Amino acid sequence: MNKIITLSLTILFLLTGCGKASTLATVLPSTATNVSPTQTAPPTPSPIVILTPTLPPVIPFITPTTDLSSLHFAGIPEQITLQDVPFITLDVYEFLLLRRASAVNMTWSVSGSEHIAASISNGVVTATSRDPAWFGSETIQIEACEPDRACATQIILYSIMDKAAYSDVKVTFVGNAGFLITVGDKKVLIDAFFSGFPPGYTLPSDVKSLLLNAKPPFDQVDLILATHNHADHFSAEMVRQHMQSNPNAVFISTTQAASQLADFGDRVIAVDSVAGTPVNAETNGIQVEAIYLSHGIFPSGQTEIYNNGYIVTINGTKVFHTGDNASLRDVVQYKLSEQNIDLAFIEHFYLMNSASRGVLDINIGAKYVFPIHYQYTTPDYNREVVLFNYPDAIVFNQELESWIMPRMGE
Repeated sequence: MNKIITLSLTILFLLTGCGKASTLATVLPSTATNVSPTQTAPPTPSPIVILTPTLPPVIPFITPTTDLSSLHFAGIPEQITLQDVPFITLDVYEFLLLRRASAVNMTWSVSGSEHIAASISNGVVTATSRDPAWFGSETIQIEACEPDRACATQIILYSIMDKAAYSDVKVTFVGNAGFLITVGDKKVLIDAFFSGFPPGYTLPSDVKSLLLNAKPPFDQVDLILATHNHADHFSAEMVRQHMQSNPNAVFISTTQAASQLADFGDRVIAVDSVAGTPVNAETNGIQVEAIYLSHGIFPSGQTEIYNNGYIVTINGTKVFHTGDNASLRDVVQYKLSEQNIDLAFIEHFYLMNSASRGVLDINIGAKYVFPIHYQYTTPDYNREVVLFNYPDAIVFNQELESWIMPRMGE
């Protein structure tokens, strides 16, 4: 019978220890040992669309429709990609407000531009560059008409960025706290497989299908990480389906999550860290450091859900993800700032005021910060408040949007 490989440590004393983000993990089963969570109760804490905040669009966003009491579009994000990288298809029907007809019963039209060719079918826009060497920004215009001839028009900004100005580090938003991180030839998914809490937010069906069937951009994933065993961060059945479709993927999480996938044998690795003492693993050329970050106080008689924060090193890029952490000050003991974190994924409410700025700037010190947990929290995620307090934060408007890290000096 196959068994889970569990990384263990013999803990004599709890150590105290903070940091920056961006590491990939490689798991070597032959060097793994065994550990279980025997610590005392922890201290109570308290195709691609790319967002490029460092390069503002050349053409301002335009909304021709001004009558908000009639059929109109709202919130369509700028579409950005790199040379040689296709735009993702864009379902503009989802941004059409006060609609009464289904997409198939509406009349759609689109006009391209000098360098951007566009077509539209049932509200789904497909755009391509007419010249693979061209980069810049241009607009296309779409129109949607209902059978009674009520029509709405919208101008959408499409930008193609100079590939030479960007690195091979790409972050794609999956949903809630889930992200795909691509660095060169390596792909890592963190907290991307989740069922959520129906009837609340769940992954869009098209995104879920791509995940489960290991289709682009979720093909050839090397590592799947889950921070903890909660339904808004982890679904064993969804991970199972992906791993069946992708025989290369390895799964790492706490024993509470990993034990549900024990039948995958050494493709599943349990890492159970304790306060102040990280656990390290390596798999598929990716290095993972798991640190214990408390999820918060659990009622008497209930089992604690253990939460791993992860420092992942992927082809030299270091990524930090908190999972669900009840107090950001918990990271101070791990001296993350000494690790030169590139990308830090932090729960959004720590970015909604200046109270955590010291920890973020001094104790983590990441080059780029991403808010996470777009759903299921109190207070609700507020994009405008996050950007007011942290103007350089990388935020996403919809699932499957991506951001590509500028090269040094950009």
